[in-house]
Amino acid sequence: MADVALETERLILRAWRDADAAPFQAICTDPLSEGNPFAPMSPTA
Repeated sequence: MADVALETERLILRAWRDADAAPFQAICTDPLSEGNPFAPMSPTA
């Protein structure tokens, strides 16, 4: 099966690659990227 990718000017959606593991791990362990972006904001936020 051929690889399929959807591309726009700002986004590329493609299948996972082994080379994606290290950058993904870095994002997941970065304190600034932690949390649920869809969680409701508190009144003090």
